[in-house]
Amino acid sequence: MGLCLVAVAVTACNLSSGEQTEQIDLTTAPTSSAQATRTRAGTLTITVPTTLPLPSSIVPTQPRPTSVVVLPPTSIVVLPPTNTPLPVNIAILSPVPGNVVSGNVQVVGAAAHPQFLQYQLEYGPDPNLGNLWYPVTSGVQTPVFNGLLGIWNTTAVQDATYQLRVRVYLRDGSTLTTVVNNIRVQNRQPTPQPTATQNVPRPIAAFTQNVTTGQVPLSVQFTNQSSGSITRVFWNFGDGGTSSENNPVHVFNSPGLYSVTLTVEGPGGTSNVSRQISAQSANPPVAGFTSNVTTGIAPLTVQFTDQSAGTVTAWAWNFSDGTGSTERNPSHVFVTPGVYNVLLTVTGPSGSSFATRQIVVQGPTPTFTPTWTATPITPTLTSVPPTSTFTPTVTPTGTFTLPPTNTNIPPTETFTSVPPTATFTSVPPTSTFTSVPPTATFTSVPPTETFTSVPPTATFTSIPPTETFTSVPPTATFTSIPPTATFTLAPTNTDLPTATPTATLTETPTATATNTSIPVQVGFTAQQQNGTLTVNFTNTSTGAVSTLWNFGDGVGTSSEVNPVYTYSQGGTYTVTLTITDAANQQQAAQVQVNVVQAAFTAQANGATVTVTNASLGNPVAYSWDFGDGVGTSSETNPAPYTYAQSGQYTIRLTVTAADGVTTHTAEQIVDVQAQPQPIDPGQAGTTTVQPNIGALAGALQPLYSNGASQGRQAFSFAFAGDSTFGQSGILDAFAPGTPTDLSGSPDLQAIIDWYNNAAGSSFERGSFAVNNGWRAADLLNPGLAAPECGGATPIQCEIQQSNASVILIAVGYNDALAGTDITAFSDALNSIIQTATTNNVIPVLFTLRPSTDGGAVEQATTAINDAIISAASANNVPLVNLWGALDPLADNGIAGDGSFTTSPGGAGDLSAGALSTYGTSVVNQAVLRVLNDLRSQIFPDAAPPSP
Repeated sequence: MGLCLVAVAVTACNLSSGEQTEQIDLTTAPTSSAQATRTRAGTLTITVPTTLPLPSSIVPTQPRPTSVVVLPPTSIVVLPPTNTPLPVNIAILSPVPGNVVSGNVQVVGAAAHPQFLQYQLEYGPDPNLGNLWYPVTSGVQTPVFNGLLGIWNTTAVQDATYQLRVRVYLRDGSTLTTVVNNIRVQNRQPTPQPTATQNVPRPIAAFTQNVTTGQVPLSVQFTNQSSGSITRVFWNFGDGGTSSENNPVHVFNSPGLYSVTLTVEGPGGTSNVSRQISAQSANPPVAGFTSNVTTGIAPLTVQFTDQSAGTVTAWAWNFSDGTGSTERNPSHVFVTPGVYNVLLTVTGPSGSSFATRQIVVQGPTPTFTPTWTATPITPTLTSVPPTSTFTPTVTPTGTFTLPPTNTNIPPTETFTSVPPTATFTSVPPTSTFTSVPPTATFTSVPPTETFTSVPPTATFTSIPPTETFTSVPPTATFTSIPPTATFTLAPTNTDLPTATPTATLTETPTATATNTSIPVQVGFTAQQQNGTLTVNFTNTSTGAVSTLWNFGDGVGTSSEVNPVYTYSQGGTYTVTLTITDAANQQQAAQVQVNVVQAAFTAQANGATVTVTNASLGNPVAYSWDFGDGVGTSSETNPAPYTYAQSGQYTIRLTVTAADGVTTHTAEQIVDVQAQPQPIDPGQAGTTTVQPNIGALAGALQPLYSNGASQGRQAFSFAFAGDSTFGQSGILDAFAPGTPTDLSGSPDLQAIIDWYNNAAGSSFERGSFAVNNGWRAADLLNPGLAAPECGGATPIQCEIQQSNASVILIAVGYNDALAGTDITAFSDALNSIIQTATTNNVIPVLFTLRPSTDGGAVEQATTAINDAIISAASANNVPLVNLWGALDPLADNGIAGDGSFTTSPGGAGDLSAGALSTYGTSVVNQAVLRVLNDLRSQIFPDAAPPSP
């Protein structure tokens, strides 16, 4: 998750052992799979017709939208600034190991990497023997940098101890995982107060490797890039191999997908990080697949078809929504809208590989159903004397033609009406009606007939309540609009025996219409999202029919109402919003938007680092953290800062915007080479390198004699401890057939031949009591012994299996790194010595190699060396002062990874030049010298077995 989290590196994490079945391998051949993107797929705009009328008797009770916009799932592109690389940062910062939690737990950490594809937060039991993991989140496709990874609902699990894991998928097919363990959930007992996060910072585990995949045998160089206070380093290569070297080289001999885990330990706790190594045969399978659809509306059913090439025995699908499958051709339903990276890992006898495709799931098209309240309107009508026309039959219909006075309403309205009822009284017998033929004379009509008009009762046809309007301002209220109405009247006159007269009446209602629409105004606000370069724009304009944004960076534009925009870098931008109203008039507003971005350069000169602020967007406050738990500053450009110790430090700058809330953070890692203050080496500074065996003969001779009587072999030696004897080249450099150069110590050939005898070679046998990561107490732990030991402790097992007269014991290096209590170390060392002497074996002790960190490790080395020298003196056993032998050499004969330096001529080079330069040569000579003295002074009469 690369420098597993933190700036250009650094992954802070507690990682579990590798998850072989769930890990994802690098695709070894190109595929057509689309790369994941966080850019929105497109915008679908549905424009509501503007020709639908609004009746004068209907008043909207809610704003009418100017347009209906249907968007696919919205996602924000969070891009790093172009001049600052995205840091590698993969960690769970909270909760930390040992926390007690309950309820909904915020999991804080980071998941960022230049090749980031997505991450998933998971939990599992602790211990997790079955490698079971359950999703807290589905696949998240936005990197998180020191923020909220997800919310873990612990009420859904039983009270127990759990592990949390964040797993980051990279575009090259590999994954990075970070795990914290020993998280205790306690909900069903009285709710505890959750444990506070520790104040002492944990070290940050991080490493890189020169290759991530290749054909077996695959040699990989690992480079430790961890930071913080570290006292112990331990590598697990996932194939059974381990190492405590700082920068080991490991060879993977069998095809497979291996999870390599680096664990670092310090005063603040432990952390670890894992990366995958894919060891392939000549013809690994190549993952590939297709899907019947790549986009659609939720719920979306997708049929996946495997297209992988080569021999495949297992398929592992991850649908990125918290589910997966092991079928070859699964069908899956995506329920929630979103963008999903579907991952397929195929595995076969020749290796494995990985492929991905993206599925876009859209939400359903929203339906807007405004609610309208109809207010009946009764027009006030002024009657105009009618001109009656009598015809045999007339169809009673009427038509209203409305000329609206509000330009926001379509220009034509049609209403149907109920015809009025006309009452006729008598008219003179000789009345002539102009609307019928001019000679018509009615003689049967009563002489005084008149017409009296009755105002009509009009029924208006309203617009359906689900109609959507786009052109009316949201708060406009409409009353009636004056119509010009034509009524056809059906008179009721029974005096006309042969004709049913009709009359045409024209009336003009006096009702008026009003429009209370809001004036057209333009305006907006902008708010930067915390920790990103993304800005949320809020449109406060009124009366707009359309909008157009220009984000001021020469690139970004938008027609959305309230857009969200991510800038490529911070700065001050002139953002312009232009709106268009219903009359096609435009108005514009401009606002200066400050997008704050933290940026700086750092230059190290020895222990002093000079930082130069290069932040953008006019921040108003600065907060510097120099990463050593001590140095901070609030100045814009702090004075050069001097570190107390060498190491890698993450400098963090957080800037604050003018609102006092929005912040942005940048990080850089610096390598500091401090000049450590010399620490008193204690007794190791005055103790001779080689012991005086003659002075100890009185105590050692009985041990040898009693051992010999029990069958102990004088021609064999055993060894136990840590990486002092675990490093390649120590002791095994003198196995038969290995080239040596004894020109600086020719007298040692005899002791080499002595232990390379007919019974075998002690130089080439392994040990049941050596492990690079062991402390003194581990030699006394039966649980760490090999199966062949039958329940004995590792030190007992080595004595039993070797049947040797002498055992070399080198412990304490890892105790110094871990800060083991000195009393506990002394007790363990004395128990180891007593185990040897009780079994009549001569123990030979060794002091620790020098440490020059100028801090806690060097102080612990001094204390442990004092304890070793005191134990040797108290028990009358030989002591080889390796500290004294290595101290005169350049860099104390120690390489950068903590191992002994080795001559180009090999570890068996004991020439004068090698003995003055290389740690491996000095250690080997010291071991051979003490073995030679023991043979010549304690058992000179012993003889090796005959060939």
